[in-house]
Amino acid sequence: MYEPHLMLRIARSAVIRAFNGWAIEEDDFLPGEADLIWTAQATDSDSSSLFNAQGVPLHNFEVWNDERLRWEPWRLADALAPDCVRLGATGWQPIGLNTRQGGPVLAYWKITPPRPSVSIGPACWLLMMLDENSRGTLGSEAEAITEAVILLANGPLGALQPSQFGVLTVHATRDRIWTEQYKVAWESVLPDHLLARVWRQLRGQPSQRLRATLHHFISLSDEIELFRISHLPLTKREISDSTWARHPG
Repeated sequence: MYEPHLMLRIARSAVIRAFNGWAIEEDDFLPGEADLIWTAQATDSDSSSLFNAQGVPLHNFEVWNDERLRWEPWRLADALAPDCVRLGATGWQPIGLNTRQGGPVLAYWKITPPRPSVSIGPACWLLMMLDENSRGTLGSEAEAITEAVILLANGPLGALQPSQFGVLTVHATRDRIWTEQYKVAWESVLPDHLLARVWRQLRGQPSQRLRATLHHFISLSDEIELFRISHLPLTKREISDSTWARHPG
């Protein structure tokens, strides 16, 4: 999990209004860079009046957007919105997973449109990434990925055959993008001897199940293209374009 660093600014007039009655003067040790704010009220005064429990209203702040190179109002600052808002705005959907590393976690998934020109690997990809507040990563979580594929195969992935799509898990930090590719295929449910098959049939249990296993299909440059198609670099603006572009896997 990462914590984006933000640069904020606020008009002095807003601070003066919020701290009505306090003294505000320039810091002699940091001229032009910092102010000192203080009050001479007695310490036994009402604390809510002394320290202004309401603070400075957030709508007075502006946030620097280093992608657009401009200051934006607090309410429009993308970096302040949680993943559910930012990813949801670009078509990512939430799904619950149970992982070895983090237990029950929240993740997001998105299916890329078919690419007819693809000669190597599946034409469609199911991209998955954890919510920024979820514990652990999706690294080596084949069982959790398998359960997600089975769940989605009964809905959004129902029109696709397993060979028509692959799974790409993404874990993004400020310095690096970690990925894993998975192949999806039908696999026999063991044991597969005659008595076991008959027993499963009598109990209405399937003899095969979908399973996701690690498999390298495409190159790093193709993965970067999947990032672009899924709008991840636009959605996760706290991660620089250069980090997405130099993705080492």
